[in-house]
Amino acid sequence: MGLLGASAVGAMKTSLKQNKDLRLKRKSLKDVRETYGSKSHIKANPQFKKASPEELRTLKLKLEKERKQNAQIKALVIAVLFIIGVIGVYFVVN
Repeated sequence: MGLLGASAVGAMKTSLKQNKDLRLKRKSLKDVRETYGSKSHIKANPQFKKASPEELRTLKLKLEKERKQNAQIKALVIAVLFIIGVIGVYFVVN
């Protein structure tokens, strides 16, 4: 019985040593900040591409089409799940 306790203590020591090694390898917050620098490289006023009215209309139509397709898919999924639920309740009750 004494041997079982010794192996547990050995495993605990090994685990503690491995955890300590991991802590020592980790970078501090200060090091990470120095690596990535400050946010001064980000512009305060970003410049966006100017779109023509034709491009805006095309984009609007594309987005409307995508929204409509997503709505149809959601409605179909909800309908199928509802039907499966009704059938499942029917078989559980009967």
